[in-house]
Amino acid sequence: MAESRVVLSGSARSAISEARVIGPATPDEQLTVTVVLKPRSELLPRDAGRYLTSAEFAEQHGASPASIQAVREFAGEHGLTIVAESAGKRTVELSGTVAQMNAAFSVNLERAELNGKIVRQRTGEIMVPASIANVATAVLGLDNRPTARPHHGLFDPHANPRAGVVALNPVQVAKLYGFPADVDGTGQIISIIELGGGFSQPDLETYFTNLSVKVPTVTAVPVSAQNSPGTDPDSDLEVMLDIEVVGGVAPGATQLVYFGQNSDAGFLNAVLEAIHATPAPAAVSISWGHPESTWTPQSISAFTQAFTDAGAMGIPCFVASGDAGSSDGTPALEVDFPASSPAACGCGGTTLIGSGSSILSEVAWNDDPTHSSGGGVSVLNPKPPYQASAGVPAPPSGAAGGRGVPDVSGHASAWQVFVSGNPIALSGTSAVAPLWAGLSGLLAQKLNSQLGFLNNALYASSAKSAFRDITQGTNDSTGTLGKYSAGAGWDPCTGLGSPNGNVLATVLGAGTPTPAPTPTPNSA
Repeated sequence: MAESRVVLSGSARSAISEARVIGPATPDEQLTVTVVLKPRSELLPRDAGRYLTSAEFAEQHGASPASIQAVREFAGEHGLTIVAESAGKRTVELSGTVAQMNAAFSVNLERAELNGKIVRQRTGEIMVPASIANVATAVLGLDNRPTARPHHGLFDPHANPRAGVVALNPVQVAKLYGFPADVDGTGQIISIIELGGGFSQPDLETYFTNLSVKVPTVTAVPVSAQNSPGTDPDSDLEVMLDIEVVGGVAPGATQLVYFGQNSDAGFLNAVLEAIHATPAPAAVSISWGHPESTWTPQSISAFTQAFTDAGAMGIPCFVASGDAGSSDGTPALEVDFPASSPAACGCGGTTLIGSGSSILSEVAWNDDPTHSSGGGVSVLNPKPPYQASAGVPAPPSGAAGGRGVPDVSGHASAWQVFVSGNPIALSGTSAVAPLWAGLSGLLAQKLNSQLGFLNNALYASSAKSAFRDITQGTNDSTGTLGKYSAGAGWDPCTGLGSPNGNVLATVLGAGTPTPAPTPTPNSA
């Protein structure tokens, strides 16, 4: 007798509101899904101490053999092929036809047209046997709608409301923020997540040569997509911005650029590939995201667990907080995910004006409704302990708690980059995540240590001097919400503020390692 089915918690998904349904997905279309499994023992974010290697992590907190075996048996029963399995990443990838997936997960996959492209969507919940529901936290990839967008835009000096703003390059920004000048990131790896586009080596050589900076080593790592410059010009802008910011700040660091498909499965698999790489990166930079309400609870849980895992292995993850202000491009107050994950470091934006090594002014970045620092309070992620005394306001829903976004900030208003043979100026919190990742590479080299999950240390009172507190400006992206303003201490526009790199090195170097939490056995 067939095993009874139960709902996979957090899997409910709505139809794509902007899409036109064409009809059922082609039954013999091949697809691959990622089953995310529970850890054999839970792990909370840790900020310092003895970090785990990828192999140690797999042994202590990876998926149990029994969990993987349960998925193998499930796959066999439904004629699905196991493409890959990883105890450390806690994933099993299964391939099969639409007809097989519909039957295996009790879904009805559809074809839909979205912005001129055909995507696959599902609605409702995923149903699985209890044997799978007991060991799995998510099934991703059935639906391949785009899950994130890059957070950048073209800088228009004529439309910018801040007098004196000019596009800066990474060398200038690093000098203004007092980044350590006695290290260049040599021996460190910075991992960058991309969901489209690509980079051109000749463009990189031109850019860094013009900066009088050595050309960094940049390697593409295909996960579920390739380095494909020229096929998606908007995503090319993102890829080149990320690489050029990291390379200008930490030219000695090796950059690994992970390319995944723009879907929840493609995004997560790229992140997992980066954080479980050997040797471990000094930091991960993510400049993609989408309004929190567009994510399923199972996806939010999977990403947060991945970032938590990264912290256990000594890797901070920096995520851009979005470029559409306090609404994140929606009709109401909303934050961007994965920046709102409590296990990530959300990066907001400022408008920086300086001369040489002197900052003349710095305010919350707010050029117009689609070019302003993302920030606010999550309604889906609870307030983490490190924000207990930060003064985070109540979420828009009025419920108690709520994770505040962003954590830190940096120059977002205008950056000099070089893309497709042309110099161009871009703005966006997309530049802030690689800025902090590059700084982390410098700090890791200077301190000769992995940095780990930084949020606990950054919110400590002893770290206050490591930030330039931004106290002016708003991120009211519509002109009508009137909710958030920059102010003393943490705020939902610029977080704790922009960095003072040399002081941060001193603060982190003097910190006392915090013991790792004692894992709680998971009966599943």
